[in-house]
Amino acid sequence: MSHKKPSYILIFTLTILSLVTILTQQLLRTVYVGTHFDQAMIEREHAEMLALGGVNLAIAQLTSKIHTNKKDQKKTKEKKDPAFAKASAGREKKQRTKMLKRVLPNLNRWQVFDLQENIDGVEGQVKICVSCENGKININEAFDFKKKQFKPEYKKLLESLKFKKQQASGAQIVKQLTTFLKKRNRKLEEISLLQTQALKTVSQLFYKPPERTEKRRDSKPNEKLAIQDIFTIWSKSDKLEALFLSDALCAIFGFRRPRAFDSQTRKEKFETVIKSFDPNKDENNPDYWKTLHPLYEQKGSFKIEDFKIFSSKFEPTVYSVLSSGKVGNVEQKLLAIIEKESKKGEDSKQVNNLQIKPFKIIRLYWI
Repeated sequence: MSHKKPSYILIFTLTILSLVTILTQQLLRTVYVGTHFDQAMIEREHAEMLALGGVNLAIAQLTSKIHTNKKDQKKTKEKKDPAFAKASAGREKKQRTKMLKRVLPNLNRWQVFDLQENIDGVEGQVKICVSCENGKININEAFDFKKKQFKPEYKKLLESLKFKKQQASGAQIVKQLTTFLKKRNRKLEEISLLQTQALKTVSQLFYKPPERTEKRRDSKPNEKLAIQDIFTIWSKSDKLEALFLSDALCAIFGFRRPRAFDSQTRKEKFETVIKSFDPNKDENNPDYWKTLHPLYEQKGSFKIEDFKIFSSKFEPTVYSVLSSGKVGNVEQKLLAIIEKESKKGEDSKQVNNLQIKPFKIIRLYWI
């Protein structure tokens, strides 16, 4: 006599096995996604740390360090020793030259630092680009809020603006800016207001350095102009630093624009400019611009001496640092505005017999 088992047992068993398989797949998928999410978060944190570290790296390049001792400090206070004054000036010139050699060839260009885990503790990359805010147009100072119009020299300069793929002429752009600033009737607290209110058709707000190509000869200058590279609100006056002009200002004046590998391909030209550079010379003087010709190769129709918009001497104080940290496939970018501190009665700090003028971060953007 045969005993047949009910068929529903087989169906029930297959159903249970199917549910177990589905639950196992979901569990594996959850573990897989969770593991990758955790790894991405770790890489993100590391990338943010590298980006912030890039700001400190830029500050180190911009900082001049002058060796002093207690005896020197005493003589400085007395200000009665001509020999010491001469020696002090010599030290300042030497440190300024070193700073220029570090900064000028890389100004407005990416600097790339590859990190190795066995040396640096993390496998990744840091990129920084230093620009000088004193080499941009201070929109709050270029516009006369009492007369409700741009100062004549800046009106003439801004009328030469040309944004790629934009039909508006320089004169129309000046008109848009004038209308916006007249209506606002107070200084800007944030440069991005120009994009959201006055220059809505300009898509690029933040500066993008020229791209680094695989071959140096293939590198090209930027074609676009970024609002943040033309205008600033951080410098203290309407004067420009001729040696530290931004990429966009170079384009407006008809100067040679930066390329990614200039620090290697134009090394001799930078050395020539730095060697003949006089920080105390009036930057509106035509002779001054002759010393900068190897740097800018000026071919524009402007006569620099007609503008009178440059500093009477070299004293940049505010910089912007575009910093990127990359770990794995995660990249974090920020833009930091840093200012050289200068307090009354305390222009510098003494650290291990080094006279240092420190910087402070006055604005930070994650972009």
